[in-house]
Amino acid sequence: IEPSAVVGHSQGEVAAAYVAGGLSLEDAALIICLRSRLVEKTRGAGHMMVTALSMTEAEAELARFEGAISIAASNGPATTILSGDAKAIETLAAELEKKNVFVRVLKVGYASHSRQMDPLKEELLKGLSIVSPKTPGKRFASTAIPSAKDTPTLDARYWWQNLRNPVRF
Repeated sequence: IEPSAVVGHSQGEVAAAYVAGGLSLEDAALIICLRSRLVEKTRGAGHMMVTALSMTEAEAELARFEGAISIAASNGPATTILSGDAKAIETLAAELEKKNVFVRVLKVGYASHSRQMDPLKEELLKGLSIVSPKTPGKRFASTAIPSAKDTPTLDARYWWQNLRNPVRF
């Protein structure tokens, strides 16, 4: 199978970039390993949860949490992943369940795509400064920078945005 375009979800975007020809196997492995090692530093402080909310509905629910919860991913018209401080996620999960909104707290132990990743920024950027992205031979659709009309430069800054920004799948 030879794809004409590729897209990935969160960390899966690294594999998509490799398949598209935008990263060497060594650079893709470095990104995955460093990102995985760094997020472990935040383990236990946050949660992620799936909700049966649209992105607009989720944004309305999050307003009162003052940044403690972020939209981690928009996976469809009525599927939004939320990420943030453990207690805030637990509180919102209980409130949404009382409203008969489907929620499932994910057992990941950290809160990707939220402010809990901010302390990892400099170490991630430094560690990925040796990545040598290439121009992909196949179309690469970014979910970290969804407004990008062309393939973004898949450098350290891009992979930081991939970890910190919402996934707009």
